Amino acid sequence: MSLKKLYFPHIAVFLALLTSGFILPYANAEEELEAREYLLKAKVIHSISHFITWPQKSKTNKFNLCILGEKPEFKQALKLFYQHTPLFENKNIDIVSTGLDTVDNCSILFIPELSHSELLTTVARLKHKPILLFSDNIGYAEQGIHVNLYVDNNKVRFEVNFEASKIAGLDMSSQLLRLAKIVKDKG
Repeated sequence: MSLKKLYFPHIAVFLALLTSGFILPYANAEEELEAREYLLKAKVIHSISHFITWPQKSKTNKFNLCILGEKPEFKQALKLFYQHTPLFENKNIDIVSTGLDTVDNCSILFIPELSHSELLTTVARLKHKPILLFSDNIGYAEQGIHVNLYVDNNKVRFEVNFEASKIAGLDMSSQLLRLAKIVKDKG
């Protein structure tokens, strides 16, 4: 599936979410901007996920998109986005806040900003698990996060640690890799 084919069917939903009353009103412009950023990240995570193949994990009918720790605004944006796209690979999507000790049922784990030692511990614990690790923090892909979102010239871009994703048993499409900035582990 090409990225264009994936992108265009969802653009109407995405634009509707951004301009709808679902995300308005906010107390100030900064809160509104943050909500729009979270919706954009939800869209990017969803789009990129279609270019990942997970090993056969379980017979469950759930696809768990997890957030490490408590990020209520991001969780709300994910729920808002996925209420219009309730299935992934014919599985129901659950949006879950989780701790590191309860991530085994996650298909995707969004990792917020952590201290350097917490990040290294998290990556070491999850290194061989077929969980797609996402973040949006500078330098995280070089530390073993599979997909890291960043802004360049007012556009959301992404970098991929292909080797780390292979170690986790995840297969990334060559179409995805052509669009990504490929990074390697530091060290």
